[in-house]
Amino acid sequence: MANDTFGVLRPSIPGPQKTVIVLGAPRGGTSMVAATLRKLGVMMGEELGHQHEDRNFRRDVPIEKMIETISARNAAHDLWGWKMPNSVYYVESLLPHLRNPHFVAIFRNPFSISRSSAERDSRDFNLRLLQVAANHTKRVVDLLERLEAPAALASFEAATRSPETFVGNLAEFIGVEVGEATASEVSRSAIQPGKGYLEF
Repeated sequence: MANDTFGVLRPSIPGPQKTVIVLGAPRGGTSMVAATLRKLGVMMGEELGHQHEDRNFRRDVPIEKMIETISARNAAHDLWGWKMPNSVYYVESLLPHLRNPHFVAIFRNPFSISRSSAERDSRDFNLRLLQVAANHTKRVVDLLERLEAPAALASFEAATRSPETFVGNLAEFIGVEVGEATASEVSRSAIQPGKGYLEF
């Protein structure tokens, strides 16, 4: 499953029960991954909005509350997950409570991330924004190095060039069967570079 859009760092563990955690820098493609997972049938939270972020996993939520959410989701869903870029700071504290965690890390050129951040906030580009993007990316890499759970790596640039390939690889990693027609439909509805966040 290794190609220019996707690579498996540690292989998936078979079985219907998985928790999928999306890692990546803000403005780095995490929303695209979360949208794709939702289209593939993964429960990624409720009332997510255009960024597909589960507010139950915001960094300011106490760990105890996150553990309660995890317990409730485990009871209600075999396949579920969440996307929150700041997960990189606290997810290790949640590992004992996660059922068969599978990590999907999306990487985007830090310069593109910093330019996107400047555009979003209507401010001039500066080196501080580039430093923030690079530092967050390093944190993700360092976390992946420490983890032992299944993990896959994806390129934002390559995924947007070959969206159907990306969708097929992601589906295979999380154990969801998709045909060519479904992969095409998911890629069209969840991966639309240049159109900003997709809400559904």
